[in-house]
Amino acid sequence: MKREPGLRAGLFTALKGPLTRRKLLQNRNPYAKADNEFQCILLWMEVVEMAISEQEDNSFRELVGPEGLGKIAELVKDIRICMMSTVGPDGEIESRPMATQETAFDGTVWFLTRGSSEKASDIRQDAHVALMYADPENSKYVTLRGRASMHRDEAKIKELWNPMYKAWFPKGEDDPDITVVRVDVTEGDYWEANASKLVRGMKYLAAAATGGGVLMGDAGHVVVKAVA
Repeated sequence: MKREPGLRAGLFTALKGPLTRRKLLQNRNPYAKADNEFQCILLWMEVVEMAISEQEDNSFRELVGPEGLGKIAELVKDIRICMMSTVGPDGEIESRPMATQETAFDGTVWFLTRGSSEKASDIRQDAHVALMYADPENSKYVTLRGRASMHRDEAKIKELWNPMYKAWFPKGEDDPDITVVRVDVTEGDYWEANASKLVRGMKYLAAAATGGGVLMGDAGHVVVKAVA
C-alpha cells in the first residue's frame, strides 16, 4: 500500500514560509497516521523555536557580586579535578590537574601542593593563574582567573587534608614539603547547556542546519573581585 504523503507534504509546504510547529501541523494531511518520524520533526521544531526564543532573550550574562559567586559555585561544585595554568619562567603557559576542595566557592580556591614543585616556582615568580573546570557529562565549562599565593599554614593544611593526598604525600599531612596554594579569583567565564541530552542533540542538528544560528547554551562573564 502506498504510504500517505502527509508528513513530507506538510513539511515541504511549511518550508515555503516561516517554519513553525503550528504551520507544520496545519499542513499535515489529516488522514496520515501519527508516526515517530512526525513526532521527531515536531520535537525538532520545538527545539528550534525554543533556541530562537532564548537567543532573542540574549543568554550572555554579566554577573557580579553574590549572583556571580552563586553561579560559579553551582557550576563547579561537583567537579573534583580542575586544570591549573601558570606562567613559566620563559613565558610559556604550563597546565596540570589539581584536586579541588569539597567546599562552596566563595571567591577563593584552595589547593595543596609541593613547595618544591615547578608550579610553586611559577607562582612565586608570577602570581597570575587560570583554573579550568569541565563537566562534559552535563555540558558545563568554567574558566576562572586570579592571583595565587603560597603559604606554609599548618592549620589550613589540616583543614584541607583528606586521605586522597596520601598518593602525593606518603608522609601524610606532616610532610614538610606540603604547601597551601591560595587563589583569589578576580573573574571568570562560563558556558553551560540549558537542556536535556536529547534536546541538546537536537540543537546540535539545528545549529548545523542553520549554519550556527541556533543558540546552544548559556554563557556569561563573572566579576568576582576587583584587582588590587
